[in-house]
Amino acid sequence: MPRQKELLRGAFAGMDAHVDRRLDEFDRTPAFYFDSITQLRMDTCSQGRVTLATPTSYERRGRRDAG
Repeated sequence: MPRQKELLRGAFAGMDAHVDRRLDEFDRTPAFYFDSITQLRMDTCSQGRVTLATPTSYERRGRRDAG
């Protein structure tokens, strides 16, 4: 975990006073969770009769239909 905390400090330290305060909390908290985030970009979310339905695809379509 120390390496993950240092990665976050290196990426975000100095951005804002609020961010720096949160980064300082790393040393005092027993609860710390670090994971990666992945974003998929697809040309289409369906092929034939198969459709990938996710909250993001629904939200994106809702905005397009509303506009």
